[in-house]
Amino acid sequence: MKLGTQLKARNDDDYRVFAQLGVNNICGYPPGDPQEWTPQVLKAYREHVESFGLKLDFIPLPLNSHEISLAGNPNIMLGKSPD
Repeated sequence: MKLGTQLKARNDDDYRVFAQLGVNNICGYPPGDPQEWTPQVLKAYREHVESFGLKLDFIPLPLNSHEISLAGNPNIMLGKSPD
């Protein structure tokens, strides 16, 4: 069975409920501004999720549906490194 939701976990209780319901893998949303995500922040988030017996499968890229020149992170779509 696959289970999906359109919302990120609100708090640690949600992770506990996911595990109790038999969820094994999740799409996660690390805290804070994506511009400030560092390898250390992402590693700490993965370890936090795994402490509930869950596996962090992926983190969606911080993209929106704006035209590229108006996008918040155009370099991702253009394949460029940030300035």
